[in-house]
Amino acid sequence: MSTDTDLANQALALIGQDSVPSLLTSLNNKTVVAINAHLANVKEQALRARDWECARRRAALVTTTINESLGEWAYSYRTPPDCLAVRRLVCFPYTNNRHVFSWEIDSGNKRVLYCNMAEAAIVYTGNVLDVNRWDRLLFNATAALLASRLAGSFGKDIRLAEKFLSDAYREFDEAVGVDEGEGNREIEVSTTFIDVRNGGYGTSD
Repeated sequence: MSTDTDLANQALALIGQDSVPSLLTSLNNKTVVAINAHLANVKEQALRARDWECARRRAALVTTTINESLGEWAYSYRTPPDCLAVRRLVCFPYTNNRHVFSWEIDSGNKRVLYCNMAEAAIVYTGNVLDVNRWDRLLFNATAALLASRLAGSFGKDIRLAEKFLSDAYREFDEAVGVDEGEGNREIEVSTTFIDVRNGGYGTSD
């Protein structure tokens, strides 16, 4: 059974640091403090980066009381609180037609999804915090990413940090290839750089 402590210790091993018994802040350990400063963000970044099968979820959406799209979209929906990235709209039956949506922040500082589909449902990446539920390759890639952060914190060595970041990218490429090869690949991803390329809209094939 894998834990956050296991993830942290794998990252520490990569950069030649001693392991820690736990991540409790009461230990008053500088290493633990550094790990906790990065861990949550690194885990979220790793999950959001790809449409991992182990974090893939589906949900029927609930409409918001007010549509703030200024008439651009017919429907306005609230997305699940654990949603890190909307991958695509669910179609009944499934088609290869493009279904455009926009995932934004409304005036109440809450996530809202706009689209022109009634009774919308989505496939999304959930914020799966329990690393024991992760695919092992995702776990390894995240450890490498965490190592790149810790290398900079401990050694102040930018070149070393860059090396581990490169290692993390290689781990991610391997993990993605296996993940896509072992299961059904969801066609659309909705990450920051994809949203920018689409003019701010998430899309699905």
